Amino acid sequence: RLPSYDDFEELVKNCKMTVIRYKDTRGIKITGPNGNSIFLPYSGYKHERELNECGEFAEYWMDDSRTFLQGYRLASVYRITLSGGIYGYGFAHQGNPVRAVSDN
Repeated sequence: RLPSYDDFEELVKNCKMTVIRYKDTRGIKITGPNGNSIFLPYSGYKHERELNECGEFAEYWMDDSRTFLQGYRLASVYRITLSGGIYGYGFAHQGNPVRAVSDN
């Protein structure tokens, strides 16, 4: 499933975050209290055919895409930085990465 706001907030509030380079890709390593970790690439976003802000932040789709603005569908995004998390919206036609969550 797509992660919720609460899923991302749990990562930001309860985990240690470190900017690293993994396989020549800059991103953020998030390590939980149990020692398990995930890597979220600083992949930026895609607008039309152009990649923007690659290597600068991790911004991922969330499970909400119900809002409209001037005929465009907006989708919830969560941006993770070392200073914390920022909830916001992005245009659904833009390309943001997805990091699926498993409940088991």
